[in-house]
Order: sequence, then C-alpha cells, then structure tokens
Amino acid sequence: MCPTQANARLVAVCRKNRRLGSDFARKYGLKYYPDYRDLIADPEVQALAVVTTPNLNEEICRSAAQAEKHILLEKPMARNVAEAARIKEEADKAGIMLMMGHTLRFNSVIQELKRRKKDIGPLHTISINQRAEAFNLPWQDNHAVAGGGAILHMGIHMFDLIRHLSGDEVERVYCETARVCNKYLEDHFI
Repeated sequence: MCPTQANARLVAVCRKNRRLGSDFARKYGLKYYPDYRDLIADPEVQALAVVTTPNLNEEICRSAAQAEKHILLEKPMARNVAEAARIKEEADKAGIMLMMGHTLRFNSVIQELKRRKKDIGPLHTISINQRAEAFNLPWQDNHAVAGGGAILHMGIHMFDLIRHLSGDEVERVYCETARVCNKYLEDHFI
C-alpha cells in the first residue's frame, strides 16, 4: 500500500523490549519483530515510521532505503549534518519518500495561520514559545546517542514552524542555553 493512500494500515511493529512489543502487536493484531531488519524484510511492509534514538536513524534509514521502503522519520533526523545528508542521499538514490515527523505542521491552528497568511499581512516578527517536561530518559543527556539537547530535540519544531509559516530561511540566530536538570546537554534555551 502506498503511504499516501487513505487506506494505509499498520501491519507490523518492531521494538527492542520484547514484552512491550509483543503485547502491542497482540493487542492490535500486528506482526512483531524484535529486529528492525526483519521488519524491513517483510514484503507486506511498504513504509516505516522510524521512532528511535538518533544514533540509530542513519543505519535504519539506510536499510529501509536499500529495501525501497518509504520513511516517516521522527525528529531529530540525525545527530549531525553529515548523518542527515547521508540519510537524504540514500532516500534520493532509492527514489523513496522521506518525511520528517514535523507534527506541528498538521496542527489545525498552524494550518489556519498558513491558510490566512495573506489576510494577516506581511510577517515582520515570529515569536514562538514552547514549554516541555524535563527530559527523563538517560540517553537524552548522552551526546553520543542524542546528538544534542533541547535545541535539537525540541527547538527543531520551532525552527521548522518559522520556515513553514514564513517561507524563508533563517539568516541569524541568537540563543542562550542552560542545564537545569541535565548534567551534560542543554535542557533549556531562550
């Protein structure tokens, strides 16, 4: 089934935690795979939603692209620009669809703002504010796994919205960061 069709259906799930994965699969009548390679090899799977720690995204996306499976990738895309470029290159080479999970673009308020942009008038300033709970997973304070802190994991939504609503690229950035709960990576920024 093409991932753009309205009748797309979930057929399988992959999760490292076997108990949680198999319980979820059983509850929804899905196939369960403890290894993403087996999920990708399933001929019934035509597209993947990749929702894992950023350090695994490149490997999983490369495998999916080589198998010509479309990808919905949860942000952040990668831990750094080089990894992101390689993911995009693999998707382009395979001719598959690759979409970032910028969920706020589908928020009804955001969609209405975008639709009424001409009625509102020219944009001079966009100010976006977001509050989130403190990170609570150990990997979120580990640079080798996460790639960065709150800016990469939460700020990316705000940066995407600015580009999405304005249609422009960011030219200058100023930011102050802090560690409130984390020991190593920023968990607060303004």
